[in-house]
This record gives sequence, structure tokens and C-alpha cells, in this order.
Amino acid sequence: MVMTFRFLRHGEFYVRRQLQLRPRFIVCLSVALAALVVTALAAAQVAFEHLNAEETIQEVIQQAKHRNQVIPSPSSISGTDLPRFDSAQLVEALHRVAEEVKLPADEISYALEGNENQAYLRYRVTLSVTASYPVIRKFAEHFQAQLPNVSLDSISCTRDDIAATALSCDLGLSAFYQKAVHG
Repeated sequence: MVMTFRFLRHGEFYVRRQLQLRPRFIVCLSVALAALVVTALAAAQVAFEHLNAEETIQEVIQQAKHRNQVIPSPSSISGTDLPRFDSAQLVEALHRVAEEVKLPADEISYALEGNENQAYLRYRVTLSVTASYPVIRKFAEHFQAQLPNVSLDSISCTRDDIAATALSCDLGLSAFYQKAVHG
């Protein structure tokens, strides 16, 4: 304790002496130390924000993975879990969902995919629509909720003008059905 006290008194003496002999140097040194402290605090803040952003991204990725695990992939689908193939029912259901969300479909095409190595039938549907993003998103959410055997495979959107709210989108859907019974 006595040693610490002497050290502080000794340091105080040298600081006062340097302040009297070189006041500008001490002021510059103080400003530099203050700038160093501010820079260190700013760097710590940026690092903290980066860490929070990284954690948020990881949470979003985990939620997306969890959502993907809830929906079965086509390779894990067995033929008995699927409904019987009825193209008229699918057309009617897609039109009903489109009407519910007020989505005008410009063009719809259907193609039945026949693959002997799969335990299911895959019915590809391509929709060309022109609507706002919220309407298109609402359509995707509704048909996935009402038609569990239909998945959104792809979506490609373009816009004529950056200020335009309407998007021209091509949606690729796949409907999965039992392979044994179809017509």
C-alpha cells in the first residue's frame, strides 16, 4: 500500500512537470487518448451489432430449415399418403384459391410427368400472373395451406417499370398424387 502511494505521488510529480514544460504535448496526448477510447467504443458497438445480425440470420435460417422439415419432400412421399389423381379437382382448387385472393391468372398450363422410378405422379402446373407482390404471396400461402399435396417449385417475377406495383410472374407448381390410381 505504501509502495502504491509512492508510485502515484511519483507519477503525479512527472505529469505535473511535463504539463508545465510541454502543455501542448499533454493536450495532444489527451486528445489522442480520448480519440482512441471513442474509436474503441465505436468498434465494440459495430462488433456487437454484427454479432446480433449474425444471430438473427442464424435464427431465420433455423426457422426456414424447420419449415422445410415440416413439409415432406417429394422423395419422402409414399404413394399411399397422397390423394388420387383428379386433374379437374386440382384445376378447380387452384381457380378457387386464385379467386379468394383476387389473383387474375393470365395463362395456366398443366403437364403430367410420368416417371417409372417414382412412387407418385407429379403434375406440373405453370401459372403466368400479373399482380402485386402481397397478392402473389397471399396466393402461395393459401394454396399451400389448402392443398398440402401441391408445392411451389419456382417463381420468377419481372416488372415493366420500377415505379409499377404490378409484377409479371411465372409460378411453377407441382401436385403429387398416388401412382396406382389415375385417370
